[in-house]
Amino acid sequence: MELTLDLLAVESVNPPGETTEIITEIEPLSVDSERFVVDPLKPNLVVRVPGEADTTLLYNGHLDTVPFDTDDWSYDPLGERIDERLYGRGATDMKGSLAAMLFVINAYAETETTHRSIYRLRS
Repeated sequence: MELTLDLLAVESVNPPGETTEIITEIEPLSVDSERFVVDPLKPNLVVRVPGEADTTLLYNGHLDTVPFDTDDWSYDPLGERIDERLYGRGATDMKGSLAAMLFVINAYAETETTHRSIYRLRS
Protein backbone atom coordinates (compact mmCIF):
# COMPACT_ATOMS: atom_id res chain seq x y z
CA MET A 1 0.00 0.00 0.00
CA GLU A 2 2.87 2.37 0.75
CA LEU A 3 4.17 2.22 -2.81
CA THR A 4 0.71 3.04 -4.14
CA LEU A 5 0.47 6.00 -1.77
CA ASP A 6 3.91 7.18 -2.92
CA LEU A 7 2.78 7.02 -6.56
CA LEU A 8 -0.54 8.74 -5.80
CA ALA A 9 1.34 11.60 -4.16
CA VAL A 10 3.08 12.43 -7.44
CA GLU A 11 0.87 14.80 -9.39
CA SER A 12 0.80 13.67 -13.01
CA VAL A 13 -2.34 15.34 -14.33
CA ASN A 14 -2.66 15.38 -18.10
CA PRO A 15 -2.40 17.98 -19.47
CA PRO A 16 0.51 18.50 -19.15
CA GLY A 17 0.97 14.85 -18.11
CA GLU A 18 4.52 15.17 -16.81
CA THR A 19 5.63 11.76 -15.57
CA THR A 20 9.40 12.18 -15.13
CA GLU A 21 9.10 12.18 -11.32
CA ILE A 22 7.27 8.84 -11.31
CA ILE A 23 9.74 7.28 -13.75
CA THR A 24 12.66 8.55 -11.66
CA GLU A 25 11.09 7.05 -8.52
CA ILE A 26 10.48 3.60 -9.99
CA GLU A 27 13.47 3.34 -12.32
CA PRO A 28 16.06 1.99 -9.83
CA LEU A 29 14.87 -1.62 -10.07
CA SER A 30 16.98 -4.74 -9.65
CA VAL A 31 16.22 -5.76 -13.26
CA ASP A 32 17.08 -4.23 -16.62
CA SER A 33 15.13 -1.12 -17.55
CA GLU A 34 15.46 1.39 -20.35
CA ARG A 35 13.96 4.84 -20.85
CA PHE A 36 12.48 5.71 -24.22
CA VAL A 37 12.00 9.44 -24.56
CA VAL A 38 9.89 11.01 -27.28
CA ASP A 39 8.65 13.85 -25.08
CA PRO A 40 11.12 14.78 -22.27
CA LEU A 41 8.20 15.42 -19.89
CA LYS A 42 6.64 12.03 -20.59
CA PRO A 43 9.33 9.34 -20.73
CA ASN A 44 8.47 5.69 -21.20
CA LEU A 45 10.13 2.90 -19.26
CA VAL A 46 10.59 -0.63 -20.53
CA VAL A 47 11.53 -3.18 -17.89
CA ARG A 48 12.76 -6.61 -18.90
CA VAL A 49 12.65 -9.54 -16.52
CA PRO A 50 14.81 -12.37 -17.89
CA GLY A 51 13.40 -15.84 -18.23
CA GLU A 52 13.37 -19.14 -20.01
CA ALA A 53 9.76 -19.45 -21.21
CA ASP A 54 8.85 -19.65 -24.90
CA THR A 55 6.23 -16.95 -24.42
CA THR A 56 6.43 -13.37 -23.21
CA LEU A 57 4.02 -11.81 -20.75
CA LEU A 58 3.55 -8.06 -21.34
CA TYR A 59 2.27 -5.65 -18.70
CA ASN A 60 1.36 -2.26 -20.15
CA GLY A 61 0.16 0.80 -18.25
CA HIS A 62 0.08 4.57 -18.19
CA LEU A 63 1.43 6.95 -15.59
CA ASP A 64 -0.69 10.08 -16.01
CA THR A 65 -4.08 10.93 -14.49
CA VAL A 66 -7.05 12.99 -15.59
CA PRO A 67 -7.57 16.51 -14.18
CA PHE A 68 -9.40 16.89 -10.89
CA ASP A 69 -10.87 19.62 -8.73
CA THR A 70 -9.75 19.23 -5.12
CA ASP A 71 -13.06 20.68 -3.92
CA ASP A 72 -14.93 17.74 -5.50
CA TRP A 73 -13.05 15.21 -3.36
CA SER A 74 -14.00 13.97 0.10
CA TYR A 75 -10.45 12.63 0.49
CA ASP A 76 -7.04 13.87 -0.61
CA PRO A 77 -6.92 13.36 -4.40
CA LEU A 78 -3.15 12.89 -4.11
CA GLY A 79 -3.55 9.88 -1.86
CA GLU A 80 -5.03 9.05 1.48
CA ARG A 81 -5.39 5.81 3.43
CA ILE A 82 -8.48 5.28 5.59
CA ASP A 83 -8.42 1.95 7.42
CA GLU A 84 -7.68 -0.60 4.67
CA ARG A 85 -8.80 1.59 1.75
CA LEU A 86 -6.79 3.88 -0.48
CA TYR A 87 -8.27 6.98 -2.04
CA GLY A 88 -6.76 9.23 -4.67
CA ARG A 89 -6.62 10.10 -8.34
CA GLY A 90 -5.19 7.04 -10.07
CA ALA A 91 -5.71 4.59 -7.18
CA THR A 92 -7.54 2.21 -9.53
CA ASP A 93 -6.50 3.69 -12.89
CA MET A 94 -3.58 3.18 -13.01
CA LYS A 95 -1.18 3.91 -10.17
CA GLY A 96 -2.50 1.09 -8.00
CA SER A 97 -1.99 -1.34 -10.88
CA LEU A 98 1.45 0.14 -11.51
CA ALA A 99 2.37 -0.55 -7.87
CA ALA A 100 1.18 -4.15 -8.31
CA MET A 101 3.34 -4.51 -11.44
CA LEU A 102 6.37 -3.17 -9.56
CA PHE A 103 5.68 -5.58 -6.71
CA VAL A 104 5.68 -8.49 -9.19
CA ILE A 105 8.88 -7.25 -10.86
CA ASN A 106 10.64 -7.08 -7.50
CA ALA A 107 9.28 -10.49 -6.48
CA TYR A 108 10.57 -12.02 -9.73
CA ALA A 109 14.01 -10.51 -9.14
CA GLU A 110 14.20 -11.50 -5.46
CA THR A 111 13.07 -15.10 -6.05
CA GLU A 112 14.98 -15.52 -9.33
CA THR A 113 11.81 -16.63 -11.10
CA THR A 114 12.62 -17.70 -14.65
CA HIS A 115 9.45 -16.77 -16.57
CA ARG A 116 10.30 -14.07 -19.11
CA SER A 117 8.25 -10.86 -18.83
CA ILE A 118 8.30 -7.39 -20.39
CA TYR A 119 6.70 -4.35 -18.79
CA ARG A 120 5.99 -1.15 -20.71
CA LEU A 121 5.09 1.87 -18.59
CA ARG A 122 4.03 4.80 -20.73
CA SER A 123 2.72 8.32 -20.38
